[in-house]
Amino acid sequence: MLFRSVLARRQWKLANKWRADRRLVDIGCGTGQFLKVASQAVPLGFAYGVEIDATSLIVACSAGLAVSEEIPLSDQPTLFTMWHSAEHFPVTELISLFRSVNNHSEHRLLISIPNSDSTALARYGTKAAFSDPEHHHTQMNRVSLEFLLRSSGWKIVAQDRLWLYGLFSCLQTTLNLTMPKNFVYETMRRKGERLPLLLLPKVTLALLRKMPALLRLLAAELNSKSRSCLIIIATPSES
Repeated sequence: MLFRSVLARRQWKLANKWRADRRLVDIGCGTGQFLKVASQAVPLGFAYGVEIDATSLIVACSAGLAVSEEIPLSDQPTLFTMWHSAEHFPVTELISLFRSVNNHSEHRLLISIPNSDSTALARYGTKAAFSDPEHHHTQMNRVSLEFLLRSSGWKIVAQDRLWLYGLFSCLQTTLNLTMPKNFVYETMRRKGERLPLLLLPKVTLALLRKMPALLRLLAAELNSKSRSCLIIIATPSES
C-alpha cells in the first residue's frame, strides 16, 4: 500500500535519528516494509529482521531481506526497533524479550505501541483504530511500559512521535463510528492501495457527519499523554 510505503520511510527517518551507526534489528518486522527501506540505507549486514509468522517470514525472505525467527544478538551496538509488535506479546514474554536484548551498554530500544490512555480508546473503545483485543495481549501506556522496561534493565531516555500514526488513527477511528471496523483500511489493502472511487463519497460523508469527533481526536494527538500511539527510546539502565 502507498500508506505503508510512506510510513516505512518515515519510520526509517525517525529510527535513523536514534541509530548513530548502530546495527539495526527490527523485531516483528512482518513482510519487511520498514526493513527494506532500512536495508537500502545502511551498509550490508547492518539491518536484520525478526518474524515468527511463517507467511510474513517467507515474503520478507523472498524480497532478499535478512530475516529469521531468532533475534540475531551481537556484541556490536544495536538499535532494536519494535513497530507495533510489543503489544502482541504476553507480559512475561515481553519482559523476557527485553532482558534478552539487554546485553550491551550501547544498545538502544525504540518501541512504538498503541497508547492505552489515548482519547480514541477512552471515548470510542473497540471502535478505535488501534483497538484489537484479539491480538493485542498487553495494553500499555507510558507508565506501564516504563515499568516493564525498568523490570528488564532498561530506562526510557526520550519520547518521540510519528504524525502518520496519529493521522491514520484519527481518520480511521472517525470512520469506524459509522462504518464497519477498519473497513477503509482493509478495502485498500485488498485493492492494492487504491480506494474504489464509488466509496469516496461515502467516506467523505462519514467524515463530515462525525467532524466534531474527528476534530476532538486530532486535538488529542497534540498531547503526549492522550495521543493514539507512543514511541519511546530506551537505553540499558547501567549505560
